[in-house]
Amino acid sequence: MANKKKKKVKLTSRIAKFFKNIAAKREKEYSKRLLTRIVNSSILMMWGTYVLAWYGKTEIAETLSKTIAASIIAVVVGYLAKSVIENISKHTDTFGKNDSVSVEEVIRKAQEQAESFDVPYVNMNRDC
Repeated sequence: MANKKKKKVKLTSRIAKFFKNIAAKREKEYSKRLLTRIVNSSILMMWGTYVLAWYGKTEIAETLSKTIAASIIAVVVGYLAKSVIENISKHTDTFGKNDSVSVEEVIRKAQEQAESFDVPYVNMNRDC
């Protein structure tokens, strides 16, 4: 009987680890979860318009499906715009993250690096 309890514990711990791995892989971003919820509910509402059309309420189904389609498009376009802005700000110095470095410091560091190279001077002038 003790062996059965140990097997159950091992099985539940394996299942728990499996779901933890899935949760770790999934994106934790709030806006992405919100987007999926809105799109999923809109798809369900779109199927509801087919039910309305089946019952003979075609005018209501038409206007409702147009409204739902427009809302899906607006939500997705808004999310894509937010994503583009985030990626641009993440990969560029748009908002002055490196303002603490002055131009003089950059020039000084470049001169120090140039002086540290031991490259012999070669005259490239063809008039020699």
